[in-house]
Amino acid sequence: MQCAEEDDNSPESQQIIEMIRDTHQTQNLTSIVYRIVQNDEVLAAGGIGESMIGSDVSATQNMFFRTGNVAYEMLGALVLLLVESGSITLEDTIDMYLDSEKLQLPNADSVTLEMLVRSTSGYPDYVDEQIFLDMITQNPFRSFEWTELVEIAFENGEPWCAPGTCFKYSHTNFILLGKALEVATGETLQQLLETRIIEPLGLAETATQLTPLVPSPVLHTYSAERSLATDSAMKLLDESTYWNPTWHSYPGGVVTSNVCDLIGYAKGLGSGVLFEDPNSYQIFLNNSTLPPPANCERCVDFAERNGYYGMGFAGSNSWIAATPIFGGAGQLVGYLPVAT
Repeated sequence: MQCAEEDDNSPESQQIIEMIRDTHQTQNLTSIVYRIVQNDEVLAAGGIGESMIGSDVSATQNMFFRTGNVAYEMLGALVLLLVESGSITLEDTIDMYLDSEKLQLPNADSVTLEMLVRSTSGYPDYVDEQIFLDMITQNPFRSFEWTELVEIAFENGEPWCAPGTCFKYSHTNFILLGKALEVATGETLQQLLETRIIEPLGLAETATQLTPLVPSPVLHTYSAERSLATDSAMKLLDESTYWNPTWHSYPGGVVTSNVCDLIGYAKGLGSGVLFEDPNSYQIFLNNSTLPPPANCERCVDFAERNGYYGMGFAGSNSWIAATPIFGGAGQLVGYLPVAT
């Protein structure tokens, strides 16, 4: 989808743009690219700041970046599409597709595919483990095997609850889900996402990546995550554009795009046009969030935020949203199915 640098001149649009500019300044961001659409009308669109610090390369809407956990929304839709085709059921337990003994997966005969995508398996998250954090801090270009990530999760963490009794967001769930869907279909996750999601929605600028590649033109990203300093952060920024994303998802689940294609994606996924069965769309949107584990102080309680967690996405006040953060890049991708 081609990106036009256009803004509506209405007071509402100008207010939106002013808020974006204020955020750019107050949060000390290198750049922001944005595109806000209501009923197919572009309210505000453009870019602020530089793609590369100290250069004349302006940030623009056609620049590419990784979409982070937007891919988890795709996995949620993919699961339902595979249910429609008869390849799987939501109630299938993961021991049907994964070698639970080799992977040392607890409760594999009780954890279902739906529990994985809704993060109600109770499984620990390798991202919470200090050993993993030390690894990516010491070398953010390090590549991970998916089995290595699962091993880190279960060798260092315990299940938070019995399957289907609590909500605990965990990257481990989506790693296991990607592998299970490959086994169930005989296709790679990359093939599944491209043929079931990306191509049907006409997302010509969106692609799955198996390496740290980000297509050109690139929206460069910077991060102070590895710096131990608490001041002068701008002098200690890492160029994080090509940090290795293999820890984020099962191979084939890392996606790159630009803001214009993401608008098409959000509308296509959020409106339910991918699904043949209307019931699939209702299941996708269904609010069935469970409370967090009682012994987890840092866990998100969506009920306290007037929200919920659906099939791989966060819902709030009827919005379908994803807020990925990776290597200094943060995003907000949202769609309101019924405009209010």
